[in-house]
Amino acid sequence: MAALLAERLARRGHEVLFLCRPVYPAMERIPDGIEVAPVLGGMDWSPLGIWRAREAVGRHGSEVMLVTTNKDLRSAGIAARLLGVPVVVRRAMARPLKSSRHYRYLYGALPERIVVNSRTTRRIMLDSAPWLDGSSTVVVHNGIDVDRFRGVEPAELRVPADGVSVGFVGRFVDWKGVLTLAEAWREVAPSIPRAYLVLVGEGEEEPEMRRRLEGVERVRWLGFREDVPEVMAALDVLVYPSVMEGFGLAAVEAMASGLPVVAAEAGALPEVVGDGGAGTFVPPHDPSALAHAIRRLVDDPEARHAMGARGRRRVEEEFDVERMVDRYEAVLEEAATSDTARTMAGATR
Repeated sequence: MAALLAERLARRGHEVLFLCRPVYPAMERIPDGIEVAPVLGGMDWSPLGIWRAREAVGRHGSEVMLVTTNKDLRSAGIAARLLGVPVVVRRAMARPLKSSRHYRYLYGALPERIVVNSRTTRRIMLDSAPWLDGSSTVVVHNGIDVDRFRGVEPAELRVPADGVSVGFVGRFVDWKGVLTLAEAWREVAPSIPRAYLVLVGEGEEEPEMRRRLEGVERVRWLGFREDVPEVMAALDVLVYPSVMEGFGLAAVEAMASGLPVVAAEAGALPEVVGDGGAGTFVPPHDPSALAHAIRRLVDDPEARHAMGARGRRRVEEEFDVERMVDRYEAVLEEAATSDTARTMAGATR
C-alpha cells in the first residue's frame, strides 16, 4: 500500500520522499522520480533510526508524513514530530489498541489524523481506546487498479472446461477460516462432482488443511501466486470465510473480476461486499452453512453471473484506486494545513 500511494501521489505532482528499510521487498515498484531514503530499521524506538529519518525528512522539506505501519510510527513518525511535520498514520488492523502509555502517545498525541481502512476497524479501535479523539479518525477504503482485472488471460487451474472452480485466495491461517472451508468441502465434494476447490496461498495451517482434505476429491493446491488477476479470471466463485477482517482485499479483487463472493458475516466483509447482492453471507465457523452456500452457487450459473456483475459495478464505484488516492490526498492536505500543524511548525523554528 505504501509503494502504491507513493507512486500515485507522485504521478499527481507531489514531491514524495519514500522512507523504507535498506532491504525493501517492493523497492522495484518505486518509480524513478521518487526520492528513496533506506534509513529505517533496527529496534523499536531506535535513536539512530529516528535520527536518520529526521535527517532525511529535514533535507527533503516534507510538509506532512504518512506512516503505514506501527513499527515505522516508532521511528519515522517520531522523527517527523520532532521537526514539527504533521503525521498521518494508517491503521489497517481490526484489533483493539492497547492502553499502554506508549500507545496513547503513538495514536493519541503524535498523529494529526488516523486513517483506517473500514468502519469496522474504526469501531474496534475507538471502542478499545476511549482516550482517542474520534473526529481525527477517517475511513478510507482500500482501492485497487480495476483495469488490472479486466480482460486478462485466465490462469491454468487444471480444471475441466465443464467444471466449476471454487477458490480461496489468501493466507492459510486460522482466522481466515480455512479449516472451516476444509470441513465444508468434505460435504460439497461428494455431492457435486463438477465442483473443484482451488486453494491459492500458504501459511501455518496448510498441514492441517491437507490432513483434513486428504482423500477428498478435486482439490487443487496452487501455492503462493503473484498473478492474482489471472487466477481470479479462471475462478467461478470466491469463498472468503474469514472471521476477523479489517478490510478483505481478495473479496474486492474477486468482485472486480466478476465473481460472486461467499463470505463469513464477520469483520469488515459485510461492509466491503455490501448488501446489494454481490455475494452471500454465512455465519462464521459454520461448515454446513458454508457448504450449502457453495452448492447453491455451483448449481446456479445465472445467480453467479448476476452477483458477479453487481460486484464489478460496486468495485468500480467504491474501490477504484484513484478514488482511494483522492481521499488520501485530501486527508494529507488537510493535515498539512491544520491549525495544529502551523502551531507545531512555529514551535520548532
